[in-house]
Amino acid sequence: MGLGNIGMKPLLLSFILPSMAKDWPETSSIERGLVASSLFLGMLIGSFIFGTVADKIGRKSTLAITSIFAIGFTVAASFSPTPWVLMLFEMGLGFGVGGNLPVCYTLFVEFIPQKRRGFYLALLATAWSAGEVIAAAIAWGVMAEHGWRRLLQISTIPTGAILFVLPFIPESPRFLLMRMKGRRAFSILQKIGNRNRRPIPSHIEGLIPYHSTTSSGVSSRKRELLAPLKRLFNKQNRKQTVILWLMWLCASCGLLGVIIFLPDYFHAKGIGNMSIYEDIFLSTTGNVPGIIVAAFLIETRLGRKKTMAILSFLCAAFIFVLGPVSSATYLIVASAISKFFLYGLWAAIDAYTPESYSTQERSTGSAAANCWARIAGLASPPIFSALLEAQMSIWVPIGIWVALFIATGVLALLLPRETMGRDIDEVDEDNVALGSIEMMGDEEMDRQ
Repeated sequence: MGLGNIGMKPLLLSFILPSMAKDWPETSSIERGLVASSLFLGMLIGSFIFGTVADKIGRKSTLAITSIFAIGFTVAASFSPTPWVLMLFEMGLGFGVGGNLPVCYTLFVEFIPQKRRGFYLALLATAWSAGEVIAAAIAWGVMAEHGWRRLLQISTIPTGAILFVLPFIPESPRFLLMRMKGRRAFSILQKIGNRNRRPIPSHIEGLIPYHSTTSSGVSSRKRELLAPLKRLFNKQNRKQTVILWLMWLCASCGLLGVIIFLPDYFHAKGIGNMSIYEDIFLSTTGNVPGIIVAAFLIETRLGRKKTMAILSFLCAAFIFVLGPVSSATYLIVASAISKFFLYGLWAAIDAYTPESYSTQERSTGSAAANCWARIAGLASPPIFSALLEAQMSIWVPIGIWVALFIATGVLALLLPRETMGRDIDEVDEDNVALGSIEMMGDEEMDRQ
């Protein structure tokens, strides 16, 4: 639900930006691009701040805070009197949504067992695609008669649903153990065991007293707010972090170009006589199948790295095929195939990223990677809007996107860490129980 809500927000821009031109005819395409950039600027700031906060105050509390931010600023944006005020509120909306995304994946990965973990993580990306379809459906029914302001107001309903179900979702036991709250962690594990009619293994219960202390003797290093961020650049994580960030930057620039700006290029050239709603519905038919295929591939002998590389190269190939498009049918078919590989690629990236870090820095690591996607969101709209306004050849943006996905594939192969079959926490003297939960996971939590 949380991921579907996040998936709605960028796509809503593709409906809002053209309507802005009608409400405020004096705005240029570059100014409309800046509205999109403001959303991604907010997501950049939100990812960085709330990713670190989630590693300190918990996953559930952070999800609640970010959802409230998203609802408040979405409603405020719907009453914007000028494009500049809309930019400000879109940035606030992005602040909440940006913090929501990495925490959703972090909470999910900390509950699922090692067995087929990648499959379930990748499959979670179907929620993003579902959010896009819901956004298009709402826009189709609302935009013609009520405009973009009502569209924004209605889009807060899924976000509100998150706040409704959040009290029924337990906090991550891994996080609680890491924060020395073993009794709460054990209580949650016990409820999971009771629900699945399986007892908690005795070796788990034996570890709880070690983690139940509330003593103030915990070192200040562990309480330091920036400690998780520093761990991203320790000897074990440094190379992994840098390459992962570059991957996110390249893949995000390509994603934004294909999803948001490519349809504008073709419509500007008079290719495609269908409405934007029909275009989106038809061209997204490849999204979910691509995600499902990726979910299976990353659990095969290919693993995470090779799956990401193969999907990146195939994505580049089919985006290149879009260059000589000459009809609406050709455009829809080629777009659907390219999105098959594009969404499969992102399902694999989203599954791989939270697996790359331990519980102590997982939310921060996922959020930091997400920040590079937001940097791409900041840079891409003005650049591609300027290219559109300059009426340059379609081969210019397509060449850029193809190069970006080729770079993504090469970077995937250079990653030092293959996470398939690997515990998401490494046992060390500071965190002895976390690996034990992984042992329980395969035997017990797989039955959830």
